Amino acid sequence: MLPDHERKIITILYNFSLKKRRMPTMSELQTKTGLSEDQIWKALLNLSERKAIVFDGKLETIKIDDGWWTLK
Repeated sequence: MLPDHERKIITILYNFSLKKRRMPTMSELQTKTGLSEDQIWKALLNLSERKAIVFDGKLETIKIDDGWWTLK
């Protein structure tokens, strides 16, 4: 089960990729989550470690694993 911050962030990433065909900016993630930049980076790294996303340190290159929703 994903912690709340991680679940919220991956849901935003997924919805952005479908609706806007791009990943959100850090500013958009901060606005939508209410989290600090440090909290968001930590959550992204944790999601990467769980293999829910492929993340190389750049938001625009994030790829979401097809089975991410099974981690909820």
